[in-house]
Amino acid sequence: MKNTDLPQIKTLLSDDYQENLNESIEFFENLAQEQNFTFEYIQLPTIDQNSIQLLLEVRINPISVFHGHGSTFELARQSSTNLALKYIRCLTKQQQYSTANITTTPLLQTTN
Repeated sequence: MKNTDLPQIKTLLSDDYQENLNESIEFFENLAQEQNFTFEYIQLPTIDQNSIQLLLEVRINPISVFHGHGSTFELARQSSTNLALKYIRCLTKQQQYSTANITTTPLLQTTN
């Protein structure tokens, strides 16, 4: 993510972050606005009329796609959004660790 000092991404990365499916869509939309990325839900055709399946395309680097399913469109959206949030959390934490300053001390050379 571009700026990990902003409130939405800080909340997502905090150790206290708890997934709440009822609020995940709103949180995700706020995060997208804060971090300036776009996304799109794409409903898939299904044979079973009691099941909705969709894809959530998140346009971050790299572009990522998440599958959601549920008995309603809203539940399918929540399913895919929750997966996207988990992915963004993992990806951002990994970026933080890989860019952390690592200091080393030079090895002492022994003299014979």
